[in-house]
Amino acid sequence: MTIVGTVEKVIKEEDGDYHVQVDVGSGKLLNVEIICFFPEKETLCGGYNNVIPKPKKGDKVQVVGDYVYDNKHKWYEIHPVKSLKI
Repeated sequence: MTIVGTVEKVIKEEDGDYHVQVDVGSGKLLNVEIICFFPEKETLCGGYNNVIPKPKKGDKVQVVGDYVYDNKHKWYEIHPVKSLKI
């Protein structure tokens, strides 16, 4: 799935990922998850080297990734982010 929107919030997660809330229009937020962002979490990532840039609040972004349902958080999200253009 591809979405375009404005970054509202960037949250550093304990597992080395970033949750990014993107306003996709009319205040509708979609969570997108950038996995394995922090080098200290390499053991969880099995050698995966993240090449996705970290956006900041206010950035206009285009995000591509898998649109899935997160059972833990009870929401739909893009996880993992496969590409992100600022």
